Amino acid sequence: MDIQKGEQDQWHKDDYDTDAAGDCSELGRIERILAGTGDSPGAQPLFEPQYGNLTLLNGSRVILDAVGESLLSEIVRDFLDLVGTSAAVYEKNGDYALGIFSSGWCRFMDQASRELCETHDNLDALDSGKWLCHESCWNGASKRAIETGEPVDWQCHGGIAIHAVPIYSKGEVIGAVNMGYGEPPVNDPHALGELARKYRVSPGELVKHGAEYEPRPPFIVEIAKKRLRFAGHLISTIVERHQAEQKYEMLFREMIDGFALHEIICDAGGKPVDYRFLDINPAFERLTGLKKESLVGRRVLEVLPNTEPHWIEKYGNVALGRGHDSFENYSRELGRYFQVTAFSPAYGRFACIFVDVTEKKQMENQLRQAQKMEAIGTLAGGIAHDFNNTLYPILGHAEILKQELPGESPLQDNVGSIIKGALRSKTLIRQILTFTRQVEQEIRPIAIQPVLQESLKLMRVTIPANIVMELEISPDCGKVNSDPVSIHQIVLNLVTNAMHAMEKTGGTIRVTLQEMEIPEEQMLGHGPGIVHKTPSLHEEDEKSLFGYAETGHDHPKPGAGKGHDHPKLGAGDSHDHPKPGRYLKLTVSDTGPGMERKTLEKIFDPYFTTKPVGKGTGMGLSVVQGIVKASGGEIFVQSRPGVGTDFYIFLPTVSTIDKSRPHAGPVSDAIPGGSETILLVDDEPSIGEVEKMMLTRIGYKVVDAPGSVEALELFRKDPGMFDVVLTDMTMPVMTGLQLAGEIKTIRADIPVILCTGFNDQVNEDTFAVLGIDAYLNKPVPMKRLAMKIKDVLLNPHGRSPASPDHGNNVSISTVKG
Repeated sequence: MDIQKGEQDQWHKDDYDTDAAGDCSELGRIERILAGTGDSPGAQPLFEPQYGNLTLLNGSRVILDAVGESLLSEIVRDFLDLVGTSAAVYEKNGDYALGIFSSGWCRFMDQASRELCETHDNLDALDSGKWLCHESCWNGASKRAIETGEPVDWQCHGGIAIHAVPIYSKGEVIGAVNMGYGEPPVNDPHALGELARKYRVSPGELVKHGAEYEPRPPFIVEIAKKRLRFAGHLISTIVERHQAEQKYEMLFREMIDGFALHEIICDAGGKPVDYRFLDINPAFERLTGLKKESLVGRRVLEVLPNTEPHWIEKYGNVALGRGHDSFENYSRELGRYFQVTAFSPAYGRFACIFVDVTEKKQMENQLRQAQKMEAIGTLAGGIAHDFNNTLYPILGHAEILKQELPGESPLQDNVGSIIKGALRSKTLIRQILTFTRQVEQEIRPIAIQPVLQESLKLMRVTIPANIVMELEISPDCGKVNSDPVSIHQIVLNLVTNAMHAMEKTGGTIRVTLQEMEIPEEQMLGHGPGIVHKTPSLHEEDEKSLFGYAETGHDHPKPGAGKGHDHPKLGAGDSHDHPKPGRYLKLTVSDTGPGMERKTLEKIFDPYFTTKPVGKGTGMGLSVVQGIVKASGGEIFVQSRPGVGTDFYIFLPTVSTIDKSRPHAGPVSDAIPGGSETILLVDDEPSIGEVEKMMLTRIGYKVVDAPGSVEALELFRKDPGMFDVVLTDMTMPVMTGLQLAGEIKTIRADIPVILCTGFNDQVNEDTFAVLGIDAYLNKPVPMKRLAMKIKDVLLNPHGRSPASPDHGNNVSISTVKG
């Protein structure tokens, strides 16, 4: 029952009126109680009840985990030692966080009421309603304090009183703490008899344990109650702090951004020279691949020795109280970009939040690279147009001159060289356009020897004089499915990497091309990205496979066969290896510094680079790998620090002869001519002049116009006068495409040939829409021009667009005329 206010203070003053000697004795006893050093029987040590520790049943553990049993015991003893009875701390749901019995009376009554439950299971006993001390302590006092949010005084079944106070956390009740107080009714025979009956114990045992209990004065009880309330506040504070720490820990563990706490290390002069890892979160581990156990307590220069001093200085400024900072950092060891926010939680310490922005940087780099390539492509297109227009008169006049010269003239060879040079320049321009993706390159069987030789000749001028280049390119290699630009990219990237590796020290770059066959018994062993020896792969076989036995030399080539790590595949697939068959094996070797194993494992990863920021994009080897894979081949690398690096590329050969296709007969050197009338349109006088000369020489009547407007006017005056229109593409006022459209509206059957130095608007779609019959790329050799005109004249009705002219290898049957 609730204890009324007046009742709890009914202590008889006469009980404490003593003489002077007695007064001194009583004061000494009170002093010992207040000091917590009382020697009364009630101040007994803590004990473990026979039924065990009830906190093991605690499923809530809000208070228990936040404060801990040991600290809870210390907090409770602060007030319990004043009253010498019992105390308990409960979670909000009634689970025990702590239970202490300090007096023999409370221990005896609790054990007796536990036996009333008639069960060995503590949980069943608590739920039975027969555990009288628990019923008073929980259902009577603490539960009521939790429900009302106010302190409660309650009469215990065991004959004393209970005071309980709620425990709050951020305004919410999370539990209660209580204590027993008062004096057992040992001097009341009726009350003793009721207790004996209720607890099923003898009155003598009650008298015995009650006599051992020493009562406390009322003001001691009031002090204990105040300490009890303070204990509730203290527990509340600890729980709130623990909950805040848990939230921090959860945020620390679960945040997707990396977090690291450090302390700065300064020299004797106070200059930051290093810093130590104090803590990191799991996201930091995921982002960096570094593990907590290998970092915490260690200095950054131990873990990442290449950390640049300016980063230590920057972090030192933050740690030493000079503000916070936010910046982007590239970690060379990790190959990642991070957006870093650094701040100082305490003097001498700094914390960093890391956001991995590598993907964002990669996209930005890709965009910048695309913009650069677009700008280069636009520039290349403009150069190609003007350069081809410049070449055209050279080629045309040289061909006319060659025809005018007697066949035995010594100048024939000179003129022939001019023609060959002009055509070679045209091919070179096309390669530039293809490389900048201004024109699409067709994947087809090609011989790569001339592409290699041309690429290496172009690169030779960029290679420092202290680097020797050795070439061994077999002329008898078969063809592979690829395109010249892709082969050029392979050589460009591999040779450039080798050059950068040796530009300071010098050395040798060796490029070889061999055709070889990999038989079944020389297949490479399986492995996760590593090529292993197999029992059937003998040393000489391996030499043959990886590139120096077939040269006939007695010593390995630069970078090969010098105790390297096993070659690494260009892809992680354990099944990647050259299948049996015939291959072209391209080897690019250098005698540079080589690569560590950890670098070797990453070299084919996009955006991984060992070059300084701004010098390499990290895409070169990734692009090479993609090209090789697209051709059905494989790429390998082996390297050793201080020795050199070898790249091996295996490209499968293809058959380029279709025996079922009838072979064309011999091609005549005669240039087909005619007597038809051609409307010739070009705004470049030098080109118009040479085209007119070429066409009139082979019999055509030519009406030339200096521009598209003039040509359209001539055509409108007499559309039936002309048999073919040969027009330039890029002209002022009206382009060749626009002119063709206007002409076709006047006379739909007139053949129109576009002739252009370069224009990316000319494609098969424009043919279909505008009815263009053919187009030619300048400069156009006389024979090709004549054959193209003859071809469109022989197909005047229902013809499909003629194939565009791509270069010097277009095959068209010669037409006599």
